[in-house]
Amino acid sequence: MDAILRVARLPDVLLQDAVLKLGARDFAGARVSLEEILKADVEDMRARSIFAQTYVAQQQVTAGTDQTRHYVGPTPAH
Repeated sequence: MDAILRVARLPDVLLQDAVLKLGARDFAGARVSLEEILKADVEDMRARSIFAQTYVAQQQVTAGTDQTRHYVGPTPAH
């Protein structure tokens, strides 16, 4: 995976890297790849979902909500 990422930083490759790191319980490493995706495309629902899962896996739901909002932006008033 690292060799591929050195050649191309494509969202699908970054997403796969994040999933592998999440499975290995490298939550911070997974977030690095996911943040790169979200900086390029905040609408990527796959990256958003896995980003939130990294916090849920650590039982840090509040922190995950706060960090996800950072990428999504404020919730519009109804």
